[in-house]
Amino acid sequence: MEYTIIENKNIRYMMDEYKTKVRALLLDRHENVLITKYGGVILLPGGSIEEGEKKEDAIIRELLEETGIIYKNKELNELVTINYYQNNYPKRNGEFKNRLLTTHYYIGKYKGLSLEKQKLSTNELNNSFSQELISLSELKEMIMKIKSTNPRNMYFQKELLTLLALYDNIKHLPSNNKVYTKK
Repeated sequence: MEYTIIENKNIRYMMDEYKTKVRALLLDRHENVLITKYGGVILLPGGSIEEGEKKEDAIIRELLEETGIIYKNKELNELVTINYYQNNYPKRNGEFKNRLLTTHYYIGKYKGLSLEKQKLSTNELNNSFSQELISLSELKEMIMKIKSTNPRNMYFQKELLTLLALYDNIKHLPSNNKVYTKK
């Protein structure tokens, strides 16, 4: 499934930058989700796809880096791809760009954390990287209440709320149509 968020109907024609990322909705048996917090934002584990890397390999690499746990491709299913046209996106360097962010979301079973095996980036280490397991309803409340000084926060939160709404709709499909179950 693919979903598009458009901030400005003309932005498609004014793109300065294209980014592709992968993220995972990792759920335990009670539907608690693993979240990542750093730099004043809430995210799901994941990150950028490196040049020449397949999205399936990128999510495995990112989960190993951030959770310290090895996931196999068969343990993760594609959930949705969100194309987010971001108007005047504030970059870390202070520049503003019109960009298209394509994020491939996967879903899988939460397998825990191995902090000693994490391979966090310098940026993650310098910006209070932390993770916790919380209920989906707590996550929605947290997103709505967050007061962040990070100017990029509104973009992250809008995308995450969109994903959660899409997941709510998908999980109510008849079981033989669910894209997040694997036999």
